[in-house]
Amino acid sequence: MAKKNDDEEIKKRIEELKKLAEAEEWEALEREAERFIEDYPEHSAGYFFRSISRSEQGRHEEALEDINTAINIEPSADAYNNRGKIYLALGAFAEALADFEKASDIEPENRQFNYNRRVASANQVSKQTVDSLTSAIGRFVDSTKAELKTVTEGQLEEITNPQKIIEQFDKDINQSHLKLYGFPEGGNDECTSILCRIKTYFAKIIGHYPKTHPKPL
Repeated sequence: MAKKNDDEEIKKRIEELKKLAEAEEWEALEREAERFIEDYPEHSAGYFFRSISRSEQGRHEEALEDINTAINIEPSADAYNNRGKIYLALGAFAEALADFEKASDIEPENRQFNYNRRVASANQVSKQTVDSLTSAIGRFVDSTKAELKTVTEGQLEEITNPQKIIEQFDKDINQSHLKLYGFPEGGNDECTSILCRIKTYFAKIIGHYPKTHPKPL
């Protein structure tokens, strides 16, 4: 009889936590979640809802600790989805994508999980693309140090046609995986300075992959 009453009390308090989350009363949700954890430390719900409240308050690292605890106690699609959103907020796009995929595997018809998976994938592609461009520019700088010595933006603008350097830069770009994302091989023949070349590729990044993506649901 005691266990039945306990189960009913847990169910009632979880409903109260859900209502606070739906009302976006994050501080109140955190307080009630902490009370729940004190009373039922081996139940996942308290950690799950506290992770939501902390994440919504911008305390993503603390939220990650809570959701990890919740998943260790009781893995679920909602828990993986929530952790994916926290990873997304932290810029850990590969981890976010992995969690959204786990959530989708558990509930393949859930549109929210599938949408969030696409959001994470778009963010990951953007990061990989920018990383590739940054790496190519780094190689360009390293390979031309001896020739350019101390390079400032003003000096780069003064270089009107450093053909050898431009050819090396375009080669580095083409050898990176940028071309996998739809960037044409070869440079822009209208660009006759390295600075123009770099700005052109950055413009392609910004145009092809916007800095901001839709938020997860």
